[in-house]
Amino acid sequence: MKELFKRSPANIGIKDISVARRAFDSIDLDGDGKLSVEEFCPALLKYIISEDGNSPYTLLWGPLIE
Repeated sequence: MKELFKRSPANIGIKDISVARRAFDSIDLDGDGKLSVEEFCPALLKYIISEDGNSPYTLLWGPLIE
């Protein structure tokens, strides 16, 4: 997993770094341990426009925190 992706949750105050692994795995569709543009861009778009709270793309930037 790329370091930048691992740091993303920490940068917004999420202390449980396992969130990054779950988010990464949810968009690494071919399971190769890498995120391609073809995997990341649709995931980002679906994250932004989806109203489905059960979508795996809701994990993209970690859970909502109060």
